[in-house]
Amino acid sequence: MKRTFLAAAAVGAPLLISLFLVGCGKPKGDDDSSGEPSKGAGATTTAKTEDLKPLPSKAGATLKGKVTLKGKSPNTEALTKQLQDAIKSKQDQAATCFDMAPEAEKTEQVWHIGEGNGISDVVVWIQPPEGYFFKVDKDAKDKTWPEKVELTQPHCAFIPHVSWVMPTLVDPANPKKTIPSGQKFFVSNAADISHNTKWKSPLGGPNSDELATTPAHSVDKEILLKGNNQLVQFNCNIHSWMEAYVWVFNHPYAAVTDKDGNYEIKNVPIGSKLHIVGWHEKVDFLAPGKKGEEIDLIEGVNTKNFDIEVKGQ
Repeated sequence: MKRTFLAAAAVGAPLLISLFLVGCGKPKGDDDSSGEPSKGAGATTTAKTEDLKPLPSKAGATLKGKVTLKGKSPNTEALTKQLQDAIKSKQDQAATCFDMAPEAEKTEQVWHIGEGNGISDVVVWIQPPEGYFFKVDKDAKDKTWPEKVELTQPHCAFIPHVSWVMPTLVDPANPKKTIPSGQKFFVSNAADISHNTKWKSPLGGPNSDELATTPAHSVDKEILLKGNNQLVQFNCNIHSWMEAYVWVFNHPYAAVTDKDGNYEIKNVPIGSKLHIVGWHEKVDFLAPGKKGEEIDLIEGVNTKNFDIEVKGQ
């Protein structure tokens, strides 16, 4: 398939979005491939995890915005035809993969353009400054994250195509270590046919494994993903067109844009400078890059919008 690339420009000040990807192919990701806590935006390999400090802050902000396509639109019709040709080539399973599948699962998976040219499946998150970590209470009554995240295979597509997870948190008592967040990540096969799911960190991080071939209507399989600012790529060995992207964080301050390009992150810390990062599977990191843009959030609602452009197809 011919890849389409975007150049992203922040509306107003430049804005960077960091994402964690899951899928087949070789998307780009953050170079933090270890299972240690993040050293924060702008970190280098010389920083020591024992030097990490909790970020002086308090919850109180909402960060929201919209990612909008500007200029020429990608050739989604051609991309959809390529996808459907690949699905139909698996003739012995076309009944499940094509005939039974809804339109969303047999329409190109990359460029979902909604109302007002909004772009879905963009990951937006914030990072602490270098030397700090987000102190998160895993037992908080007002938690903003789900206890379970599931990557499903209802036919021959991964649903959702892009997501994020928070399997661990930095241990406030010992920042060199992490503790379970309580959130669980599962892969399921609800299809009438078998799948073979495998995953890897594109940059050689700690997340690389596969499930044995899972028969039709298998029970959910729990998978433990590791690290922070980690991009994980999922695919199916049986159906080569299937791919998904998952970003792994050790905090809950992330979101994926909806069908109309909108995102919202709740209970974001205020009182310290942060960095905001954005990512799209074909654009890579949005401007100004993977370290993000420094921002100051105030109590209440804060808005950051982004424009992206199709640079080539």
